[in-house]
Amino acid sequence: MGVYIRDLDYTPQPIAYVLYLDPFLASVLGGSLLYLLSQKFYGFLKEKNGGHAHFPFEKVALPLLFLMVASGCLTWSI
Repeated sequence: MGVYIRDLDYTPQPIAYVLYLDPFLASVLGGSLLYLLSQKFYGFLKEKNGGHAHFPFEKVALPLLFLMVASGCLTWSI
């Protein structure tokens, strides 16, 4: 079972009193932005370490860490 467009109701809501977006769309956009930021941060860390990762699978661990921290902050701040 997956998520299909016909299964989603478009219900835009105010987000941060500025944006008027559907919560699912806002989550997708926010997650994508966090992923891109984590990859830029990985590139910065790799450059500072002479072109090598600090530990195996660092490129995988950083996006997961960014998304888990953001999810935890949003879950427990509301």
